[in-house]
Amino acid sequence: MDTIISYFLICWQKKFNYQGRARRLELGSFLLVTFITAAGLQSIEMLIKEFVYSYSDLLHINFNSTRIEKGYFIQESIFSLHTLATAYLIISLIPLFSVTGRRLQDLNKSKYWIFYLLFPVFLILISFILLVIQIYSGTSITFQGDYWHYILLPLLLYEIFLILKLLFQEGEPDENKYGESPKKIDSI
Repeated sequence: MDTIISYFLICWQKKFNYQGRARRLELGSFLLVTFITAAGLQSIEMLIKEFVYSYSDLLHINFNSTRIEKGYFIQESIFSLHTLATAYLIISLIPLFSVTGRRLQDLNKSKYWIFYLLFPVFLILISFILLVIQIYSGTSITFQGDYWHYILLPLLLYEIFLILKLLFQEGEPDENKYGESPKKIDSI
């Protein structure tokens, strides 16, 4: 029986397997369950830190907003990832790359297109690093003025478009050079 959890587990079983093809449902299930699991781990860790035992995070990623009000700096937390969720998301990158490579092969593209998908991520990461340097050092490191968001936003939208294309574009219905259609294999 095909369920979301079974497709998620298939991704973990094939975490180092880049051969063959993957259905849209396999990639979508993996992303959905991974985000739900990370959110659950985040909530559990926040509850433990609040009500059981407070400890410092080893892998804490925190996004803050700072504003000045009546001469005081006010810093508000927008979003934070604690140790368990961060570690889980980092470990989940291994099967994510594998299922993405197999999904690309289902679309009759090489698995090395993953680098094409990751190029905007690297540019976004560089932009975030420059932004963090700008915030913490108080100096202005910008792209010809304070227009870094004009570069970051199109790249982010482009990356979202590519992910949605992977999730919703129909794969090759027949056998291609990467193997038999996963829909035909599942129906047997």
